[in-house]
Amino acid sequence: MFDYGVVPWEYRWGIRSWLFPMLLAAPMALGEALAPDGTLYRTLPALAMIAASLVVPWSGWRLGRGQSLAHAAIAALVGATWSEFVYFAPHSLSENASIACALPAAALLVGRRHRRDVFAAGLLLGVATLLRFQLAPALAVLAMFGCARDPARWRGLIAGGLVAAAIGSLVDLAHGAVPFAWLVENLRQNLLDGRAAQYGTSGPFGYVTWFEHVWGWWLLAIVPLVRIGMRRVPALGWAGIVNLLVHSLIAHKEYRFVEFSAVAFVLVAAIGSVDVAAWLGARLRASRAALALAAVGWLAASAAVATTPAMRDNWTRAADKLAITAMLRDDPALCGVALLTDLGEWGGYSDLHRRVPIGYFDRNDPLLRGTALATALRRESGGYNRIVATPADAARLPAGYRARACVGGTVCLFARAGGCRADPASPFAIQTVMVRIDRQMRENQRRGLRPLS
Repeated sequence: MFDYGVVPWEYRWGIRSWLFPMLLAAPMALGEALAPDGTLYRTLPALAMIAASLVVPWSGWRLGRGQSLAHAAIAALVGATWSEFVYFAPHSLSENASIACALPAAALLVGRRHRRDVFAAGLLLGVATLLRFQLAPALAVLAMFGCARDPARWRGLIAGGLVAAAIGSLVDLAHGAVPFAWLVENLRQNLLDGRAAQYGTSGPFGYVTWFEHVWGWWLLAIVPLVRIGMRRVPALGWAGIVNLLVHSLIAHKEYRFVEFSAVAFVLVAAIGSVDVAAWLGARLRASRAALALAAVGWLAASAAVATTPAMRDNWTRAADKLAITAMLRDDPALCGVALLTDLGEWGGYSDLHRRVPIGYFDRNDPLLRGTALATALRRESGGYNRIVATPADAARLPAGYRARACVGGTVCLFARAGGCRADPASPFAIQTVMVRIDRQMRENQRRGLRPLS
């Protein structure tokens, strides 16, 4: 997009489609054109993701409307206000984009739909698969429930899916790749070589534990409500279950991988809660009050989930380092920055938006083994006039660096006077270091050593 940056390992090894980056490139380019010196290039993609997230309440309404107006209203309310969905909404994640396609497809397949709806559902399911192919088993469940034994529906669905496949093929060809070679390579590296497992593994019940941490005690209410709601919308419930089971079999786990299941379960539970409210209202002869109680209960649950320790950590994650990144972005004297902090929580070029050298001094770098960090920093300091490090690292920094700002007591910006002597061949250039660490991880895996931590 901007002709500079860092290429992550997934794209270096050719195991991801370029479809999602291409979709994000359009709002980024528009933001840069409208405000070259601002941050609109980041704001517009976030707004695009937020707009895409609105399909959650829309899909909840459509799925619930097939039952009653009350089911639709509660499902839409929950889809619009559940704090977990609000948190994920602005994030540029392929999981979010895939959900934004999969949910409306599920809504379009409910009931007796026009052939155009079935075709559109097939197109959306196909694009959802391109964006996050790991969802394919769950999406197949939606297709089977939606088409059942109706050959006409299957033809429409497959036709839409073929259009999506053609789009994916064109994207691959545009990047000089064999169509869907990334998918084959992804399966080979992860299933045969255990590529993703290098970044940590957990047992088959890892996601159950995460749901417990994120939802807290509300999990005890949501589970039976899902069971009740599946009588109304079995397709979405079973799709969520299948997705959870498939990802539970994969050793490397991240909570965002099963966000589709979380969305499915919450929407199905919302629909189930209306049946519980109807049952309660009939016995108390207060149907409207019971429905209002259900709505208030979901709002209270959302607020409670927003304050669980897991979600509190999500709301504030990386805030300190991103604040430092903002300082660097606005620093006119910046000509190079060295990082001594965890790269996973650093804003990088996407937030820095400056074509300046970034050095990365990571403890897992095999080049630093046996070499004192202070020595390496001193040798390379001519290429950087700013360093991002923890307060404890201050004693190891080269002479002349002074703390300019510390945020949260966890990360500081150190600065020295003067300019930089850029060295394109520096062994600590961020891309070079990432490739070197990646190779070391692969070598450790080949030799049966534990992953780098």
